[in-house]
Amino acid sequence: DMSDPLIMRVAESSAETDPLTPSQTGEVENSEQEVPNTLSIFKFDLNVLGLRLVAGVGLGLSLAGLLILGILMLQANQRGEAALIQFKYGDLLLPVRESGLAKTEEVLELVSMGDLAKLAKEEGCRILYYVEGDSNHYLVRGSTATYHYQINEADASPSNSGRLLPEEASRPEESL
Repeated sequence: DMSDPLIMRVAESSAETDPLTPSQTGEVENSEQEVPNTLSIFKFDLNVLGLRLVAGVGLGLSLAGLLILGILMLQANQRGEAALIQFKYGDLLLPVRESGLAKTEEVLELVSMGDLAKLAKEEGCRILYYVEGDSNHYLVRGSTATYHYQINEADASPSNSGRLLPEEASRPEESL
């Protein structure tokens, strides 16, 4: 259909001129005019070189921040699990003098601090934290029970990592 305006066609021409064949020899005049590279953002023409420098500085600062964060995590990890927990979950921790647990209260022992932190966020409460001897105790009081995670710094110190404790060394290996 010739009436469709969205279809591009070669214009009708007379028999002696072909619209696809050049009719004159020569070239287009080239005016070598230097125009600075700019980027228009919100009616501001910003220099591209300046923007590249700002992006490079931003990347450098981001990498430096990641390096500092990695060093801090490594140092916390070397000081023990309690320091790593303080570093990772410090905003959720609330130090208390004692647990205040009643002997009849149901307490569920958790295997990881990550699970306890997840429960605290779900319950919308803080993690109660206290030290008793060499043990660090972390508690979340939920609606149905109290959740507890405990670490013993004497057993979890970096000097003992990778070695068996005396009571573990005396146990025979169990075969599968």
